Amino acid sequence: MSSPAAVNADSEREPLLPNAANQENAEEPVAQRRPFWRRKETYLKGCGALFLIDLCVSGLLALFLLLRRYHPDVVFRYPNETVAWKPCGNVEGKPLECGTIDVPMDHFNASRSGNNTFNIPVIRLRGNADATHNILLNPGGPGGSGVNFLKTRGVGLQKAVGHDFHFIGFDPRGVGASSPPAVCFSDAKMRRTHQIHYDGDAEHDIERYDEVGNFAQACAGHMGEYAAHVNTPQTAADMNNILDALGQDGLYYLGYSYGTALGATYATMFPERAKRVVIDGVLDSFAYYGNLTLESSCEDTDNAFSGFFDECVKAGSACKLSSLGQTGRDIQRNVTSFLKHLQDDGPMPVYINSTMFGTISYNSLITGIFLAMYKSQSWYPLADNLAQLLSGNATGAFLAYPDEDPIADGSNAMIEQGTFVMNNDRPSGHPAWPEDRYDVLKIAAPELELCAPWVTSTVSGAMMSAQWKVPKAHRFAPRRDVQTRHPMLVMSSTYDPICPLSAAKRARDSFPEAKLIEVLGIGHCALSSPSMCAARLLRAYMVNGTMPEEGHTKCSRDDVPYFVDPEEKKDEEDGLKADAGSAVFVDEDTELMAALRDLSGAIPVPSFLGKRY
Repeated sequence: MSSPAAVNADSEREPLLPNAANQENAEEPVAQRRPFWRRKETYLKGCGALFLIDLCVSGLLALFLLLRRYHPDVVFRYPNETVAWKPCGNVEGKPLECGTIDVPMDHFNASRSGNNTFNIPVIRLRGNADATHNILLNPGGPGGSGVNFLKTRGVGLQKAVGHDFHFIGFDPRGVGASSPPAVCFSDAKMRRTHQIHYDGDAEHDIERYDEVGNFAQACAGHMGEYAAHVNTPQTAADMNNILDALGQDGLYYLGYSYGTALGATYATMFPERAKRVVIDGVLDSFAYYGNLTLESSCEDTDNAFSGFFDECVKAGSACKLSSLGQTGRDIQRNVTSFLKHLQDDGPMPVYINSTMFGTISYNSLITGIFLAMYKSQSWYPLADNLAQLLSGNATGAFLAYPDEDPIADGSNAMIEQGTFVMNNDRPSGHPAWPEDRYDVLKIAAPELELCAPWVTSTVSGAMMSAQWKVPKAHRFAPRRDVQTRHPMLVMSSTYDPICPLSAAKRARDSFPEAKLIEVLGIGHCALSSPSMCAARLLRAYMVNGTMPEEGHTKCSRDDVPYFVDPEEKKDEEDGLKADAGSAVFVDEDTELMAALRDLSGAIPVPSFLGKRY
């Protein structure tokens, strides 16, 4: 593995402006003081000159933006960078630029890698003229696209963290638009043909064992020699290639969900470059890399579920379930009783019209409830659909939580890509796992018990891991007491349905001087709960490296309702946009809170929650 190229500290601080000229040798004008009676003339001339300069700069900027927008063949190159950037659209009026970077197939064995490479797509949302650092993003997964994440959430993150940064999204090796892709089949038709369907019953699903084994064989066979190198340690090394291509020495990073494992892996492998690493919604790296199962991930799932009903009571009429009981426990008891009947009696038939009918099952409803726990933006429609369902109207629930497989057409390979990463990272295949299917089921039993009924992919995931055919190609293991270049910042909500607070505490304790920010809310990642307190601490850390004073800082969720009618929310957002559009100055706190509200639904669902391969 080659050592990272040294980057001059002064050049790293230089604003990254296109085709910036070197001004080192320019002569500095000599300042002369004029008599006071002639200074008014000087000021007027100076103002006029400034006005003309401003017009010229504005015109050039407008021309620059037009070129970016309407001439996709234009290539932009920046000082100290090697990426050939091309315009690739805009978001909220802000131009985006895209490029690609080639990385070795195997960073840790050059002879094995040879000339084989992965091609990594990168996308950038530029900051203001003073921006000097790029923040790399990972939305989670594994299998989540950083390119898509930046397109949908980059502007909001920039408003939250600050315009003094450029934001970089990238698709990790094997994922999204990277190439070669980590897939098990050559096209959607093959993927559709070979999908395996599960019913969520462990005793039934285990009988699919041989089918899953064939699927695992297809994954290994299709990717060939590239297959073993789709893993998190290799992706961490890829981030150094990205930094080097950007002319940036230290990593600035925001990682969510699985992205926390990537961030922690990077900080362990390359602590000398880990300058501003933020991990939010922590996946326990020690359990992830070392354990056969991940039952600890479900530690707070039931607490999140109960919290949904407690907040429903507080919301009153804004929560359509509030009439079902005086307390959260009362409402939860009624809903749970209905779910038990649905489980015992079988799927409920639903008829809307001659082209729209079917059933709603226990499993589809449970999955819908569980995914709604990720973000409170989903709570109002969940309560509304459940209230209608309990009163005998299944239309809303049928439309929201269909029994059909969302990837049935075979077009989405994200679950396959996540499967490669997880099984290449973690203990997989023999002898880590037993060969007998029922021994595999015994190993999965603790996760089945703790995560029931919420995570329905436990058995399918265990069967795939046990029969994974790709040989392990890394020896990475998490370590404690790794001193990073600058202490890490760890974030979490109080009740995260899939990445519990305890995992965030373990991450904080593993890295010297790391600090934890807990947002007192329910949802996946601290980002899911709008908090000005947490946002200001995050911004201070990214901008100045300022750490929270306490080892564990608790920030309140701001007074943002958990239950908001989507129509009312849209009207409110439209009003805020109209006010902002007509205002000469937009209050910074108002803009920040609007961004935090929007970001509360930003984190995608991890791919390992998929029920089917």
